[in-house]
Amino acid sequence: MVSLCKTIDQAKSLVTFLDSASEKTLRSTVALTAARGRGKSAALGLAISGALALGYSNIFVTSPSPENLKTLFEFVVKGLDSMDYKEHIDYNMIESTNPELHKVIVRVDVFRQHRQTVQYILPQHSSKIMQAELL
Repeated sequence: MVSLCKTIDQAKSLVTFLDSASEKTLRSTVALTAARGRGKSAALGLAISGALALGYSNIFVTSPSPENLKTLFEFVVKGLDSMDYKEHIDYNMIESTNPELHKVIVRVDVFRQHRQTVQYILPQHSSKIMQAELL
């Protein structure tokens, strides 16, 4: 998966995220800050696909609009593909039914070993956060 990173900083971020996720304590917080256009969403998307490989089942992502998560979901899928997951066999992408959102991906369902989900939730739906293993 590291080979999908465009920069050393992205690769370092990916390794840091995966190290934290592999601990499975659910008590740590990892924050990533960088200037616009530095690949934060791509690194996080790859890290999420790595977390799926580690067995996490409920991963929620939030943003003011799902359109802001286009790159993140793109790299979740690239990460899955790099681990030989196949669309429609190992996972499905669910697009928004809202015509204003132009079919943006809002959920990825993975069913290779057990049911796993990466799902967009609105920030105001914070009550759903309690069900998340990763946010």
